[in-house]
Amino acid sequence: MMQKCENWCASYYPVLGRVFLALLFIYAGYEKLMDVLNAGGVNMVGLMQYVKIPMAGMALLILIIAVEIIAGLMLIVGYKTKWAACTLTIFTILTIYFFHFQAAQILEALKNVAIIGGLLYVSAFGSGSWSIDAWQSKKSSTPSMN
Repeated sequence: MMQKCENWCASYYPVLGRVFLALLFIYAGYEKLMDVLNAGGVNMVGLMQYVKIPMAGMALLILIIAVEIIAGLMLIVGYKTKWAACTLTIFTILTIYFFHFQAAQILEALKNVAIIGGLLYVSAFGSGSWSIDAWQSKKSSTPSMN
């Protein structure tokens, strides 16, 4: 019975972890996209300028939205998972630096550090068996019938 539970956990927990991590980034990207569509991005661009992000503007905001949504989706489906996790790790480190690097924001910074921990785990150990990466790996190791 215990072995069956361990097998189930080893099979499904990696995909659940990836989904839980990715939802945060996809939702944040969606919120920023709605700011662009509804208010022309003035709220987010203004916030980026307020915290003195270099080259803060609409182009950077669109890049941030793309990174959050695309890398988040890649994490969910397990495609180029290590690349997506590394990209989101760098993004999260920059978020801490620009938005949470002050005493009043320590809890927010620590939450982001925990997210970085999860992303580093995915970067180190891969996407697990329920992923496009695993499917492609199995496909490439299967001998050809030609």
